[in-house]
Amino acid sequence: MAGYFARTVVTPVKERVEDLEVLAVVKGPDGDEVILPATSHTVVDGVYGLFFHGGRGFARVGRITSFTARDGTLARKVEHVAYGDLRTAVRGWWSANPHLTPQEAGFEAEEVVIELPDGPAPAWYVLKHGIPWGPERAKHMGRYGSWARRPTHRRHQSPSGGSAARRRFAADLLPQRRRSSADP
Repeated sequence: MAGYFARTVVTPVKERVEDLEVLAVVKGPDGDEVILPATSHTVVDGVYGLFFHGGRGFARVGRITSFTARDGTLARKVEHVAYGDLRTAVRGWWSANPHLTPQEAGFEAEEVVIELPDGPAPAWYVLKHGIPWGPERAKHMGRYGSWARRPTHRRHQSPSGGSAARRRFAADLLPQRRRSSADP
């Protein structure tokens, strides 16, 4: 029992650092816009994800609508708020992935559970050529499908809480592809 408490005190809970300020959310001509500091990540054109409130909120942000060089800020169009209240966010983190699920990104996928030594791990099996999850999948995983990580923020935790090992990236726990001499 003492060992458990000693590890709990020494091993901090890992939470994602909210390293991006959310300066404001304002009404723009085409809907909401989020005002952010101009960083090496936020100035790159494209569509991105913005997690906030410790991962309990997520918004997809799109094109840059304005840039104020003297203030070092920019505005980006808010395309969609999946959950949470972006208007109350003050910090968050930037994500290169603007989609929360493969289906949202336009891929056919199935939710599956992989049995691991530490217990079941939720994952997605992204279908390619319509090969469903089942006995045939093992033959085709490398050629016709792929594994994707399910979000691990609080919104997607199992009711029991689950262990960190169960929420790890499933591909890290599967056998790795053998490299051939032709691989770089």
